[in-house]
Amino acid sequence: MATDASAKSSASAPLGPETGLPAQWVDGLNDQSFRILIDCLPAGMLAYRGGVVVYANLAVCTYVGLSVEQIVGRQVVELIETLFAPEERVAGHARLQRTATGAVLPPVERRVRRADGHWGVAELTSLTVSIDGLATQLTIVHDLTDRRAMEAKVASADRMATLGRVAAGLAHELNNPLAHLLGSLELACERLPGTQSMIDELRASSRAPSHSGDIEQLAETLVEIAAQLGAVGAFLSEAAQGARRVRGVMADFRALSMPSTAQPRPIDVRVALRSALRLSSHQLQDVATLTETLAAVPSVVADESRLCQAILYLFLDIASYLRQLRTSRQSISLNVLHRSGTVAIEIRGALPARIDMLIASPTGRAPSVTPTTGVQVCADILRGYGGVLRPIADEGAFGIAVCLPTAQADGRVGLPLEDAPKALRGRLLVIDDDAFVAGILQRILGGEHEVLVETNPLAALRRLLAGDNFDVVLCDAMMPELGGLELFGQIKSQSPSTAQRFIFVTGGAFAANADELLAATTRPCLGKPFDIVKVRQLVREQVTSLRLGTAN
Repeated sequence: MATDASAKSSASAPLGPETGLPAQWVDGLNDQSFRILIDCLPAGMLAYRGGVVVYANLAVCTYVGLSVEQIVGRQVVELIETLFAPEERVAGHARLQRTATGAVLPPVERRVRRADGHWGVAELTSLTVSIDGLATQLTIVHDLTDRRAMEAKVASADRMATLGRVAAGLAHELNNPLAHLLGSLELACERLPGTQSMIDELRASSRAPSHSGDIEQLAETLVEIAAQLGAVGAFLSEAAQGARRVRGVMADFRALSMPSTAQPRPIDVRVALRSALRLSSHQLQDVATLTETLAAVPSVVADESRLCQAILYLFLDIASYLRQLRTSRQSISLNVLHRSGTVAIEIRGALPARIDMLIASPTGRAPSVTPTTGVQVCADILRGYGGVLRPIADEGAFGIAVCLPTAQADGRVGLPLEDAPKALRGRLLVIDDDAFVAGILQRILGGEHEVLVETNPLAALRRLLAGDNFDVVLCDAMMPELGGLELFGQIKSQSPSTAQRFIFVTGGAFAANADELLAATTRPCLGKPFDIVKVRQLVREQVTSLRLGTAN
């Protein structure tokens, strides 16, 4: 970035006596060659002493949209409060205190308000130097906003490529439970006509004159009907099991296909691990024989979908690496364990499967295999949760460990079952343009609550705005004429208390920013197909919290 004389003169002006700063503070920055050098730097630079800014170059002024006069002479703590995103300010103040001790701090990324009013991503590097014999703190600012946006696009493209790699396995994962589901339903359908015939015969015989031998025949018929109904019940139970497997596969696939905006929370790593295993099984099954030991471990703080993506990327790269070896199927052990505040997923294999060569060796020597995209994406995701990928090179076994710090206990415990509040009967409104889905929800919840259904979202809007009161409103997120999110927005603007009773229902991805829009409402969300237990539990909790005066 070239700087003309007038610009340089403007940047230099605040360093004179008119700033009101002690003369010895600014004298050390008045060296002309030094000033020209840092004014020409493309990176922003702040210099401060005693917590007061004594210099700001043109790049940092341009980045934040403030003049030199608006920055120089101000307390750094003021700039943190003015320019940093709210969630970044506490960490910013703590870092400022560490900088004042003379420590050289590693680069850190912060969300900073840019000149255009939007939040940008800035990398800040802070250090203390001596200028003219005085300790001076410098913070160098690199704008990473465009780079991070590009990385997000690359990650999206990589996610699409990964979807292509797992698509073939998806058909296999769906066909098996679908075969189970349809086969069980067809067997149940075969049994039902015969059972109905026996019931009809039994009803006819009950109207006939009684004979002594009829009681034994009646008992035999009843036993046979009970056996037939038991068989039908077993087939329906197996059909439900198959349907739940289909639901699980689709939930795994959706977690991979959409970028998650959920906040990290304590989760069980084994849930994300099992999802990743299901999605990658088609790629792994022809190159590896897996032995799993998934022990119970403490929770880690992460987003379940993102962690599933990270592990899946790693598995796909391992499968590709093993396929390149052109050897027989390798024995791979998969262990989940806890050591000294760290939860680790260890993936180990024997020679020639040097899985550890996919990442840097523990000795620091460059591996013979170039790190692959999947491994890099996995490492980047883990880094966001304080985790790391580590190579394993034990005697006779080599592998990779996915390491994450355990969640800190918050001291909260759930209510014992006997102390849980008794379920209260609520009044519910289901809004869904699909009458079949609305009917299913009505049957699921009708045993505990009064459930009304509206298949027309405009009619539902008029009903709610007219003051019709409901404890819970279950609303489909995507509907014609008026979408669930738009309906929610209108209700929130006119009746905020009613908006706090919404639970969204969604069948999956319907817009690029769907998850983000739903998360912004802060309302709970139920996915289709429904988990009956979860649906009832969530509604029960919402009704109870409202009646007890603790609704969100």
